[in-house]
Formats: sequence, structure tokens, C-alpha cells
Amino acid sequence: MKTLFISLFFCCFGTLLAQLPYTFTHSQEEYATLQNANELTDGTIWLELEDVVDLGFEFELFGTTLTSIEMSGLIGNGMLYSFDAGLEEYDVLVPFGTVLVDAALSASGDNDGQPNGLSHVRYVIEGEVGNRIAKFEFENLGLYYEIYLNAINEIDADISTTNFQVWLYEADNAIEYRYGETEIVNAQFAFGGAVGPFVGMMPDFYVLDGVGVFSPNTLWLEGMPDDPELVSAGNVRFLSHSPANGTVYRFVPNGLATDEVVVSKSVVYPNPVIDQFTIQGVELHEIRSVDCINMAGVNVRNWEAAPSYDMRGLSNGVYFIMVHTMSGKRITHKVLKK
Repeated sequence: MKTLFISLFFCCFGTLLAQLPYTFTHSQEEYATLQNANELTDGTIWLELEDVVDLGFEFELFGTTLTSIEMSGLIGNGMLYSFDAGLEEYDVLVPFGTVLVDAALSASGDNDGQPNGLSHVRYVIEGEVGNRIAKFEFENLGLYYEIYLNAINEIDADISTTNFQVWLYEADNAIEYRYGETEIVNAQFAFGGAVGPFVGMMPDFYVLDGVGVFSPNTLWLEGMPDDPELVSAGNVRFLSHSPANGTVYRFVPNGLATDEVVVSKSVVYPNPVIDQFTIQGVELHEIRSVDCINMAGVNVRNWEAAPSYDMRGLSNGVYFIMVHTMSGKRITHKVLKK
């Protein structure tokens, strides 16, 4: 049971990307459970998910246009994917890579389908046409390795659980992994001997004779969860531990990660910036917050909505100013700090 990713770790093919197809940034934002969401689990204990969700809009993932997203235990619970039947390949989103199951599942899995499940999967589509967001929530998922290893070692202990969301943006095809509370009881057991989860995006994944094979073009986050690096690699990379509550990882297609991301009449003025700048073309009451992100993808400054924003103290160079609106839209401007 659940042997796919054990084999997956050792199989790759193809050639490495010359340039990463997504730009990565990270930030902190209060985690909030979804409201008025559609329940995909029915309250019973589950071993594997098997759902297809209609997005209600077109979304581009690794250059392929999707209108729906799938979830299946074949690829890994808690992961979202699209499937190309012609090529028999998957493009997979991996927000928390380990074997995830209902937290009430037994080590043998013999209570699959019985009542009193502890874990939930939900989704909701929010926003107006052109700016819709598909939000998926994974609540209180159990980590199966720990369930299994506790059983064979006759350890009577609580198990590790995790909460996270995946948001897909219609406006710019951006992807966000949003993390709630994760409680790790036994890290060595929880991640099957790894130091933490693997997190990233897998293009061109396929299954050959029951063995998962992934491309070296797979995008991984590695290092410390509060400041990870996005890399393309032919072997699995891990975070050093679980992302903290409130962590947001954002991936924007590279074609939209520069000036072209600005689908708005707003401007940053002045640009270049000496000390302070203003955001024109967006009413102040429409702005929730503003981030300043350097070329390494690090969020170096955050402001609440204000008449002006101070960049004094930052090194000279190019930055991305990301405006978060009350409607959930993000508008990004590239500026030069002098």
C-alpha cells in the first residue's frame, strides 16, 4: 500500500530546463479556513481520494490549458493534477509531499470507508469572471508513514497532522500553497525517514509498470521553509521541516513575472523610486496590503494600505511591488530603487 513515491524517488528522464518556467515568492499571511466550501469527503474514513473538480474557468499549468483539476490516491492524496490521456502524462501540484490519509485510518487500512473520519477535503470557486480563484483545502490530514511505523513498533502515540490550501488564480495563472497548523509528533516516522516534506510542481510525470517516473524538469523547494529556494532537479529535494502556520508559497508563470503581469491601469509613481512611492490608479480602500519582493524572490518589506510607501533602507536595484487588493487580486509592478 502506498508504494508509488518510494519508487518515484529514484526515477527520472529527459533534459534539464535552461530557465525555470515559474517565478517563486514567499510571504506570511494569516491562515483562514474556507467558508461555504463544497465537501469532497463524506465524513467516512478514507484511504484514497478520487475526485475531479470543474474549475469554471481556463487555467494554464506548464503551458497546458485546464478546465478541471483531479485528485487521486494514485498520484498522492493532497496533490492536484491534470492528465493528458494521449501522452499518459500528468502535471502535478505538490503542496505537502508525503503519504497523506484520513487521520483516523488504521495502519492496515481495514477501516477505510467506515464512519467517523477525521480529515476533510473541500473546495470553493470565488470571485468575478476574469478574476476567479479556485481554492482547495486539506484539513487535518494524517501522515501515513507515522501511522504505519507506530503500529509495527507498537508505539501508542498521537499522530502528526497537517492543514494546507492550494489556490489557483484565473487572472494570471498563479499558484499558491497556503499552510495552516502542522503538528509533527515524530518527524523521522512522519516523513518516512526524510527530514521534511517535498514541495513543488511536477511536469510530465507518468507511471511505468507501476513505478512513478518524474522529469528532471520537476520544480522543488529546498532548504529552510521560511526562505526556500526553487530549483529544477532530477532528484527529490526536501524542505528541512514543515512550513510554519501562515506561510504562503506563490508561483507565477515566467511570462507573467515581469512587467507583463500588470493587467491594470495602476502605476507606481515615481519609478525609479528614491525614497517613497505611491500607487496610482487604485483607490486606497481597495488595497489590502503591499509587498516588496527582491529579485531573489524574498519578501523584504510589507505595508498595510497607506497613501505612500517607504523604500528607504533597501539596497538599490530592481524590485517587484505586489499589490494585494480587497477582492483577492494581485497586481505586480517592477520598479527600480535608486
